[in-house]
Amino acid sequence: MESLKQFEPEKGEIHYDKSKDILYVSFYDTEKGKWVSLTLENLKDKSKYFPEDDTLWVNIVDKSSCEGEYFSGGFVVDFDKDGEPVGLEIFGWKKFFDTK
Repeated sequence: MESLKQFEPEKGEIHYDKSKDILYVSFYDTEKGKWVSLTLENLKDKSKYFPEDDTLWVNIVDKSSCEGEYFSGGFVVDFDKDGEPVGLEIFGWKKFFDTK
């Protein structure tokens, strides 16, 4: 994974380790002014794939979201009312990750 210092705000990066079923997400939270890194284990238990638009929804925590922010890495992070990440939408999942 590249160093977070190489990224600019509104950019982010995702990596999926299929063998371990772990998703690594890094993004710059513009509201808090800091980088956030998430490691989501057991992705298959926390996600739902929508084949009609090739989108994967990942539930980070069981809370309602009130806003989302798009990152140029091809994903949206949904935040709760306190600005904490609660969900993740990844666009073009099959294109970027071999899910077979």
